[in-house]
Amino acid sequence: GLSGFGYLDSTSNYPLLGGKSFPFEAGMRVPLAMRWPSHIKPGSVSAERVIGMDFYPTFLEAAGLPLKPEQHKDGLSLLPVMTGTGDLAERPLVFHFPHYTGYTGPNSTFIENHWKLIRFYCLADDQSDVFELYHLQNDLSETKNLAAQQPAKVKELNALITGFLRDTEAVVPQRNPNYNPKATPPAANPKAKGKKKYHHRLQPHPPRRRKPRRPLKRLPRPSCRRRRQPPRRPARSRSAPSAVKT
Repeated sequence: GLSGFGYLDSTSNYPLLGGKSFPFEAGMRVPLAMRWPSHIKPGSVSAERVIGMDFYPTFLEAAGLPLKPEQHKDGLSLLPVMTGTGDLAERPLVFHFPHYTGYTGPNSTFIENHWKLIRFYCLADDQSDVFELYHLQNDLSETKNLAAQQPAKVKELNALITGFLRDTEAVVPQRNPNYNPKATPPAANPKAKGKKKYHHRLQPHPPRRRKPRRPLKRLPRPSCRRRRQPPRRPARSRSAPSAVKT
């Protein structure tokens, strides 16, 4: 988990930013390995960016079945990339995460032509959305937010996010009318000692050297002496009842 606002202590995805559930590259880029003898060349590598929805049309085409575009609108067949016969067509990628986790909040991400816009919902004090814009080809670590320098690009990509969410009837977080940024926060839970509050921003960090673990202290073995059982009493024999004389 997070041990602070600056890094994920449990792992390092350097030079990528973030980790699981974060909209940054370390939370989105996952290695994908495939094996298909006589079709995929061993040791071949591709830098194509794919998504989970690509599996369905890929399996259909690999099995020799007709594609069903009405069922996999967001996916493309990866067969040309797998067999080395072609590349995927240029397409925008949209990721919608309308949930809270321990350290991340609801967000939507739009990626197209190396541009990446992240919309954090209701993150400002007035519950307005916060935007972060990056050019992944020039800034893979996502350290330079270009939203203030490129307002036209932010408006363009944000409109595409809004259109996609509307067309797919996605659930979008709404503002809380009872939210008061000046309200006194509730008393801290004593059981939550050491936990950090939610913060959407991280910094990429190189792997840290961990302290060597202490050797486990061996505890004395318990005695294997078997407990003495009390002697059993002999079972009483029950004789048949004597015949009654009349």
